Amino acid sequence: MKVDITGRHIEITEPLRKFATDRVERMHGVVDDIIEVHCVLTVEKHQRHVAEANIKTRHDFHHGQEVSTDMYTSIATVMDKLEKQILRSKDKTISRKRHGGDRETVEPEA
Repeated sequence: MKVDITGRHIEITEPLRKFATDRVERMHGVVDDIIEVHCVLTVEKHQRHVAEANIKTRHDFHHGQEVSTDMYTSIATVMDKLEKQILRSKDKTISRKRHGGDRETVEPEA
């Protein structure tokens, strides 16, 4: 799994990088086929902290964005949103699978 973190108008410190990577690692337990994660952290006018994340899995591509006054809160919330997206997509895929095989034939009563 490849994790890229980009900072716009902010310096990516080691604690910030570690926090983002830990949150991504927590999602690894939910879905095992994460290929690439790209996080873009932006500060706008010193009060808006924007965290965007793109997650590429084997089957899908997920995008999330969150704005708050604290960068750590933005990162945590966007990762929670993406986790929900991935779980929803996974549930849809499982429910849409065709389950053939052991069908019982019902004979009409005469």
